[in-house]
Amino acid sequence: MTPITLKNWKENLHLKRNKSKLKTTCMSKKTIIAAFIALLLGTALKAQTYDITGIKRINPNDLNAIIENNEIKGYYAFYFLDKEGKKQNLYNLAILDNNLKQTYSVEMKKSDKLRLLESSYNGERFCFTFVDAREKVLEYMVLDKTGKTVGTYTLQISKTELGSYGQGMTEDDNFAGGLAAIKNKGFLRIGMEKKDGMKVEFEMIDNNGVKKWEANSGFETDGKSYESANFLYADDKTAVMSLTTRGRKLSTKGMETYLSFYNIDSGKEMFKVDQKNDKYQISCLGVSYDESTATYFSYGQYWALADNMSKDDSKGMYITEIGTDGKIKKENYSTWTGDINNILLTKAKKKYEDNTKTFIHKVVRTADGKVFAVGEMYRKAVSGWGVASKILSGGGGGGMSAMKMILYDMVVFEFDPSFKIKDVTVVEKEKTNLQLPEGWGMLDANRLSLIMKMLGWFDYSYTIISSDRKQFNSAYVNFDREKGSSSNYVVGNIAYTKDQKVVSDKIRLKDDPTRFWVMPAKPGYVVIFEYFRKKKTATFRMEKLNL
Repeated sequence: MTPITLKNWKENLHLKRNKSKLKTTCMSKKTIIAAFIALLLGTALKAQTYDITGIKRINPNDLNAIIENNEIKGYYAFYFLDKEGKKQNLYNLAILDNNLKQTYSVEMKKSDKLRLLESSYNGERFCFTFVDAREKVLEYMVLDKTGKTVGTYTLQISKTELGSYGQGMTEDDNFAGGLAAIKNKGFLRIGMEKKDGMKVEFEMIDNNGVKKWEANSGFETDGKSYESANFLYADDKTAVMSLTTRGRKLSTKGMETYLSFYNIDSGKEMFKVDQKNDKYQISCLGVSYDESTATYFSYGQYWALADNMSKDDSKGMYITEIGTDGKIKKENYSTWTGDINNILLTKAKKKYEDNTKTFIHKVVRTADGKVFAVGEMYRKAVSGWGVASKILSGGGGGGMSAMKMILYDMVVFEFDPSFKIKDVTVVEKEKTNLQLPEGWGMLDANRLSLIMKMLGWFDYSYTIISSDRKQFNSAYVNFDREKGSSSNYVVGNIAYTKDQKVVSDKIRLKDDPTRFWVMPAKPGYVVIFEYFRKKKTATFRMEKLNL
């Protein structure tokens, strides 16, 4: 397309200039100006794509939306271009605005021993985590908004910690959980130290790549103990983690779990909330902070005190409001079998197998006081493909389990301001079969769902709430068969609108990419990233939603 300039715009409108004045034959000056503006705006809308060529490898960790105060400011993509000599790889970092216009593009060279593990953006800086599996080294590279490297932080890690990154070190895997963005201040590293079992350690890296402080879980135990951390939330003042300790690796006997709140500037623990009360055991899935009420908002699943959380099904879902002093302000426990399923089964248009469960991906509280939980239904089942593989391999398994996970419909639960369930919306989609790797079939469905969430294996993609908290959008991807379609891939959107309704629609991809991901965009839009391995090309594309 010829670039639009004032010169060719005039030529296209057949304007004639004489020595004294500009004459037009059929348009007033105001009409011409309006046409010019409309032409520019029309071109801008058509130009909401960004193409990448010569790309040899891409991972979901390599691209993300740039979000500040719940507003989409742009996107970034970090991708492998080619080998550079014998010991280095050539990468490119593309930084785009929220209309997919490139603002910066930076090429950089990294050792071919390094592999990108995950990335993050904190409002001021980017941070990319690289791992050298052979030398057991992590490198944190900090860049400014233009893509210029401003600092690096490198450290040696244990073999055990390296093993926890294993599923995130191949092209087709996703890893998240070792790096947290701290708004405008830096990044929090969540690591492990092999000492009297396994201990959790934290390190705060500032915006120049310098370690500011280090801390640990604070557990004091006699003898060996095995700790784990699940990062849940952070802002410019506080970081929240779910911390667990146990006497043996896979045992729940004597297990203690706390929701711990840390001061960002000092690394000191401010307070912690025991995840076991006089009635239930709790597993927190998410935390957010509500400035209007100055309270933390946590949600997850709960079990009876006598239950084994690693084997038994949870009793239901809980929502809790916690004050800045660590005290519970409000809470509610909803049972799966009674409170939730009674409503769900009346709204669903089909029957589900008895062992079908619901994984809660995100809970949001809107400005009208309502609470919504976005979930996805799933179950563990026997895999015919996995069983056949074991038989053909003489019982060896061929690298796959005899079990699989099946993903079903999306669901949106609505709760009233007291956190009691009020309604549910079921969004139907085609089921997705996920073949489990060998050995994974021994894990129970509850634990498998947590691993799947960490690795990005659910169909669910994201939830973003508007800055005024009056609306939210949740997206998912799916394989939806339709005769005559060039592609069976779809992007689904679930929205809570200004007129206080939960609605949904979906966009069918025009092409058949090798892989694709969906990312949040400015209001009314969604961004789809498509990667074509054979062509070595990729495209960011902005699509308008029908809602």
